[in-house]
Amino acid sequence: MALDRIMEARNVVDKIQSMPRYSAVSLLTRERQEKINHIVQESDHITEMLRQLQTNDGWTFANERKGITVHYRHEEGSAVHTIKTHAILENYTATEFLYLISLFLEADLMWKWFPKKVCGTSGSFQ
Repeated sequence: MALDRIMEARNVVDKIQSMPRYSAVSLLTRERQEKINHIVQESDHITEMLRQLQTNDGWTFANERKGITVHYRHEEGSAVHTIKTHAILENYTATEFLYLISLFLEADLMWKWFPKKVCGTSGSFQ
């Protein structure tokens, strides 16, 4: 479901949930309630992702070069570090953009292409 459709669905859910209790209960079968719960969960996730894109709170600055800013954070209770980059891409073709995005999608192969052999074969930094 597209981002705008999920947020539109969330607006409908909010209206349903603001109805007097007796009116809302008659509208909600178990299947509908499950769909509403899914919409709430997805829209909350999208809202949180958008919030994180707009702030660097909780992120550690790593580097800035040639207009590309990199931040990272350690995910609590995990060996995973999340990386956030920011750049304004101008005059990129769709193919060039896909090449760039593919680097992030192939993170499990990072040890093969990451410079200076900093990354081990497990994908973890040494």
